[in-house]
Amino acid sequence: MTISNYYNWLKRNWSETGLIVAIFLSVFLFVFVRPTDFVLFVILLQTPLYLIHETEEYVFPGGFGQFLCW
Repeated sequence: MTISNYYNWLKRNWSETGLIVAIFLSVFLFVFVRPTDFVLFVILLQTPLYLIHETEEYVFPGGFGQFLCW
């Protein structure tokens, strides 16, 4: 696969991969960031929470995409 094929795949499936990335990032934050700097941990924890929010909006009910005008 070429880079453009990977880009097109990610462009189509970003909401499905968001859950996997959120899980990986959460584990990384809990293991490496939380013991060293709790304030930074709380700030960075917003990213996996946002990815989970986007996944539940686009994938699980699957209804948000119909409201877009694309």
